[in-house]
Amino acid sequence: AAAAALYRAAPAHSEHVLPHLLQALHSAVQKCGQDKRRRISDQPDETTQIASLLLQVLATGLPLARERPDVYKEFWETLPKVLETFMFEPPVGGTSHAREIVVVIRDEVLRGSPRVPATHIQQVLALIRAGSLHVQPPNQTQNEQELREREEFARTCFETLLQFSMLEDIDSLTGVENDTDPLAIVALLDRFQEVISRYTRDDDSTEPLPRHQLSEISFVLKAIATLTESMKKAPPGKVDALAWQKLIGV
Repeated sequence: AAAAALYRAAPAHSEHVLPHLLQALHSAVQKCGQDKRRRISDQPDETTQIASLLLQVLATGLPLARERPDVYKEFWETLPKVLETFMFEPPVGGTSHAREIVVVIRDEVLRGSPRVPATHIQQVLALIRAGSLHVQPPNQTQNEQELREREEFARTCFETLLQFSMLEDIDSLTGVENDTDPLAIVALLDRFQEVISRYTRDDDSTEPLPRHQLSEISFVLKAIATLTESMKKAPPGKVDALAWQKLIGV
């Protein structure tokens, strides 16, 4: 609130600054991830600084953009691509910094008041849903800490998705009426079933399973337990029969 009040005191037309800040941070984090010449030890501090700056921009800009979505149209148009990069691509994607970004999205976009236009909520939900799938980046070896951070990131996305599904007026929030599965729970269950099937098949092999696969199955089993409890507690009509059939099948 204090940051928003300070920002309102800035000169006129300051709403045009936010998209440029987002784009600058987007370029900076991409360069940081692509620059192979930089010493690895130099990257964490720079990555942390860039992610922290993005969090500050979001904390300041989102409350204002909610109040005047038409005025901040360019901000809303720029935001999804920036979030996608910070949430999923190296060096920030899947880390504790990405998890902090998801928390800001949850608090300022999904729970924020005044309500964010449905189009923007749909775009954000698509990113949250993708994060909840806990997909291992291709051609990337991760140590134990990185695996734990990625699992925590996926868990935060998944729990955010479930929390949002408990809202009574989800149809009006997303702008889609009579959608039997607005949060794509069935698609999530398909993904979980795929992970379990692959684990069952690979576990019969004499070769030890890779760490990322063990992390993946651990996340999926916990997520299924959480999803089951959430579906049981959901208001009548919030979960369709197909989702229950899928869950039982898994």
